[in-house]
Amino acid sequence: MQTEEPKVGHEQPSSKELPSNQVVNESRGESSGDVEKYQPTPLSSNITLICCYLANFSDGFQNQMANPTNVILGHVLGKDYSKGMKTRISNSLLVGIILGTVVLGHTSDMYSRKASLLLTSGLVVGGEYPASAAAGLEESDDVRSMFVSFTTLMATTGAPACLFVYLMSLIASGYDVTVALHAVYSVATILPLLIMLMRVFMTDSKLFHNSNLKQTKRPVRVSLALLRRYWRRIFTTSLSFFLYDFINFPNSIMPSSLIASLVPNSSSQIRTTAIWQLILAVIVVPGPIVGAYLANTRLLGRPYTGMLGFLGYLVLGICFGHMGPGWTIGLISSEAFLTVVRSMGYSIADAAGNASTFYLLAGVAALGMGVYWFLPEGRDLDLEREDAELRGWLGEMGEKMM
Repeated sequence: MQTEEPKVGHEQPSSKELPSNQVVNESRGESSGDVEKYQPTPLSSNITLICCYLANFSDGFQNQMANPTNVILGHVLGKDYSKGMKTRISNSLLVGIILGTVVLGHTSDMYSRKASLLLTSGLVVGGEYPASAAAGLEESDDVRSMFVSFTTLMATTGAPACLFVYLMSLIASGYDVTVALHAVYSVATILPLLIMLMRVFMTDSKLFHNSNLKQTKRPVRVSLALLRRYWRRIFTTSLSFFLYDFINFPNSIMPSSLIASLVPNSSSQIRTTAIWQLILAVIVVPGPIVGAYLANTRLLGRPYTGMLGFLGYLVLGICFGHMGPGWTIGLISSEAFLTVVRSMGYSIADAAGNASTFYLLAGVAALGMGVYWFLPEGRDLDLEREDAELRGWLGEMGEKMM
C-alpha cells in the first residue's frame, strides 16, 4: 500500500490503491462493463438528496431541543432541577451523538449507505452526519459544494424552527409549558419517521456501488491500513471540527440558561427567554449562504473562508462561525476522503469535534495537575524562617521590614 497521500478530490485508479474500481470489481469476479450497468433511477437519487436535506433539518431541530427542555424543566421543578440534572440531559445527547457517529460511519462504508441511514433514522442518534454527507455528496458530485451548503443551511434553520414551534405553542396554550414541551417533542418524533419511510425507496449511489469494501476479508486490517494512509487528513479535519465545536457548543447551549437567569421567574420569563433564543438562532442562518458563496470563489476558497470565520469569532461571534468553519469543515471532510472511507473519515473527524467538551474537561484536569506540581507543600514550610529569609533579601536591596 502506498504511503504517499493523494490530492484531495482526485480518485485516480491504481492497482495498489484500495479505492480502485478495477480492483474492487475483480475481487467480486465482475467485469467493469457489468458494474457500469448499475445506475440508480433519477427518482431514487432525488429521494436520497431530499432525505439528506430533511434529515439535516431534523437534526438541527432536535439538537436545539435541549434549550427549551432545560428552561421548562427548570420552571416546573424549580430548585429540584439542579445543575447536575441539566448536565446529565446535555451529556446524554452528546454521548449518544459521539457513539452513533463512529458506529454508523463505519457501517456506512463497510456495508451500505442505505442501511446505515435507515438505522440512524429510526434508532441511532448521531449517525446522520457521516452517512448522509457521504450519500448526498456522491449523488451530487458535480454540484457537491451546493449540496453541502444547502444541507448546512437546513441544519441551521432547524434550530430556529424548533424554537418557533416552542414559542407558538406557548402563546397558543396560554403559556402552558407542558403543552409546549409535548408540541416540540411531537414534531421531533414525526420528522425522523417521515424520513425513514422515504429512505425505504432510496438506493446506494453508483460511486459507492463501484467502490466499496463489502468484499474485504479482513476489515480490521484494512481499516488500520487506511488509518495509516490518511492519518494526516484525519488529524487535520478532526482538529478543525474540535476547534469549531469547542467554540460553537457553549454558544448553542449556554444562552438559554444565561437568559433565564437574568429574567424574573414568571410566565413572562418563559416567553422572553423563548423570544431571545429564537433571535439568537435566526442570526446565524445567513452564515452558510455567505460561506457557500465565498468558499466557491477563487478569491478565498474553502480554507480561507474557514479562516475568515474563525477570525470573525473575535468580532461578531457565532454568526461568522457558521459562515466559515461551520460550513466549510463539513464540505472539506466530505471531499478529503475517497469513496470507500468517506463516511468513516468524516465520522472520526465529527466525533472528535463532538467530544470537545470532554477534551476540555480532561485538558483542564491535566493543567490543574501540572499547576499543583509546582505548588509548595505547606506542611513543610517554617513560617518564621520564611519571614527571616524575606527580611534578609529585602535588606540586600536596602529595604527594611518590620
